Amino acid sequence: MRDHLPLNEYTVKVTVLPYWYQTGLAKILFGLLLAGGIYQVFRLGLKRQLEQREALRLRELDQFKTRLYNNITHEFRTPLTVIRGMNNHIQGFQKEQDIIQRNTDSLLRLVNQMLDLSKLDAGNLQLRKTKGNIIAYVKYLADSFYSLALDKNITLETQYATTEVIMDFDEEKMQYVFYNLLSNAIKFTPAGGNVALKVNTSGDRLVIEVTDTGKGIPEAAIPHIFDRFFQVEDHTGEQGGTGIGLALTKELIGMIGGSIQVKSVLGKGSIFTVSIPIINDKATPSGALMPAKATTAVKAEVLPAYEPTEGSEQPEILIIEDTRAVADYLRLLLPPDYNVRFAADGQAGIDQALEHIPDLVITDVMMPEKDGFQVCQELKQDERTSHIPIIMLTAKADMESKIKGLEFGADAYLPKPFEKQELLVRLRKLLELRALLQAKYRSYTSSQSIPPPTADIAPEADREKEFLQKLILAIEERLSDADLTIPELSRQLAMSDTQLYRKLKAVTGKTPSQFIRSVRLQKAMALLKSSGLNVSEVAYEVGFTSPQYFSRMFKEEFGF
Repeated sequence: MRDHLPLNEYTVKVTVLPYWYQTGLAKILFGLLLAGGIYQVFRLGLKRQLEQREALRLRELDQFKTRLYNNITHEFRTPLTVIRGMNNHIQGFQKEQDIIQRNTDSLLRLVNQMLDLSKLDAGNLQLRKTKGNIIAYVKYLADSFYSLALDKNITLETQYATTEVIMDFDEEKMQYVFYNLLSNAIKFTPAGGNVALKVNTSGDRLVIEVTDTGKGIPEAAIPHIFDRFFQVEDHTGEQGGTGIGLALTKELIGMIGGSIQVKSVLGKGSIFTVSIPIINDKATPSGALMPAKATTAVKAEVLPAYEPTEGSEQPEILIIEDTRAVADYLRLLLPPDYNVRFAADGQAGIDQALEHIPDLVITDVMMPEKDGFQVCQELKQDERTSHIPIIMLTAKADMESKIKGLEFGADAYLPKPFEKQELLVRLRKLLELRALLQAKYRSYTSSQSIPPPTADIAPEADREKEFLQKLILAIEERLSDADLTIPELSRQLAMSDTQLYRKLKAVTGKTPSQFIRSVRLQKAMALLKSSGLNVSEVAYEVGFTSPQYFSRMFKEEFGF
């Protein structure tokens, strides 16, 4: 019965709430966070791409600036060469010449500063340290400013705390730093003022102080004077300098781990203090060289234009230069001591050199068609022209370009603007060296007389020996043939008659006819000593048709 009793029923409503991360709001927040994360990743990726593109753009811009600076430098150096050279030709007007010379030098320094700045930006400006007494070097540099100070009625005082500090330093960079600081101090100091240079040591650093009693620098301008292209404007509205010198000075000092500070009071003067670490690396080569002091160029007469004379015994110079003004200037320099030919580009120069076989080549580096390095390489590797000395005249005056030119076989490398006397001395000395080599090669008149190639001899010297060996063997193959002609010999050597004549004359000082005769007589001497043949038989054996003529030539060749 109890099983059928009614039950009281209760209904309980239970609501199960989701976890917080399962709520709609959480899902919306998660979605927003995911979208934000995706956006940030995309944004970072886009930013990285933009940074990479910007870095690439800046590198390309730096490369463009470097090429632009190099091209501008070349274009500036070329007219400066002409101006400087033609100035030396002017007779009289010494005061005007001095002004032209001084301003030309100033322009050249500015060009060099621009080039150095471009190298710094591109990371191509290198330190070339030598070990030496920097105090002696600084004294030498300071001495060159006494005359400048004297001209402006300025007292230049120098004070050195010691007579010797041996350290590693880059002579060229130090020369620039001192030139800029001292020349600025003298430039901005009025007549009757003082400029002082003090050099001492502080711990492991060399401290250089340049003090002047000049017009000083406005206080607001002091933080900016080492900025590029910044110009200080004084109370008169006058601006000083180009804004390049001090900027480059600071960067050069920074390259060697140094620092530069300035203190200045407007109207009372300035003090520039340079601090440089004293470093002695065992690997640094010793022997700092003193730079050449500026000298007044020797004046020369203006020489008339001159065309080469065929068959002349005067040395023939081939000038390869694409700038007409420089070519005209060189044309004035060289005659009447030299026959001169010209070519306006590298390929034309190679063609002329192969056709005429000049005694010496002067070539620019930056030229159309083929540059000077290619000209040098092709001429030095060609058997017909390998003996020709080559002088490079170029606006690319950095050490890398000089080394490159020498590696391609250049015998001398002169930067523009060049000194006329240095060029002429180089020409004369190279031709004198060629004459000494002629005396050596003149004795090579048999295939046995030519020494084998050696590792310590320049490749071009070996090429001349190979040429003579080939020529002598060609003559010896037809030694008894009295009808052997120079055209036949030229064809066998793959040369024209003119090329063979010019090449052989330059290498040995003998014409082809004289050289053939010397080879015949050298063989005759050997036969007379060892064969038992009489004089007439030997004469016919070596290609002479007349024993009497043979005897006369034999006596002339050997002296008995």
